[in-house]
Amino acid sequence: MGRLDVVPANARIVSYAPIEEMTDQVWDDMIDTNLSGVFKTVRAALPHLKANEHGGAIVLTSSIAGIKGGGIWRTIRRQSTESSDWSNLSPMSLHRT
Repeated sequence: MGRLDVVPANARIVSYAPIEEMTDQVWDDMIDTNLSGVFKTVRAALPHLKANEHGGAIVLTSSIAGIKGGGIWRTIRRQSTESSDWSNLSPMSLHRT
């Protein structure tokens, strides 16, 4: 299918249930979608992006909470600045403010 140039990772589900009424299943679904889904998308794409001699981009989107909390974005940004394997990759994050 050709090379991989861009990986957009966007996921969001939310529950407005009060904590004492939120089930474990609802909580697990939110974490699995909002965090694990993005993490697994990036992890699966990395070998292909690194193999691309032209580089590539990882684009994460989130609400303002993504800036304040850090989460997966902070992890990816740190990895990209500390690892020479990421020298031709450009992680980006788009946040609604």
